[in-house]
Amino acid sequence: WISSQQWPYIATKPLHGSQKVIRRCDDGVVVEIEVVLNFELEQLLLSFGEKVKVLSPDSFREHLRERIRRCLANY
Repeated sequence: WISSQQWPYIATKPLHGSQKVIRRCDDGVVVEIEVVLNFELEQLLLSFGEKVKVLSPDSFREHLRERIRRCLANY
């Protein structure tokens, strides 16, 4: 999920070449990308902060959640 504030940027500079719009919501856009889950993808997605949310796969979503928890513990 990409927030409606962030979507204009990601629409013109896709996260990945495989990016496809799945559905549009009032508060944003749900997209699908076909990628290998790796550190570079984590860094990219986390760089958007609260304006991007991973919906699946659940294991990657939980991995990012744990990274965010560890970040928060630093503050």
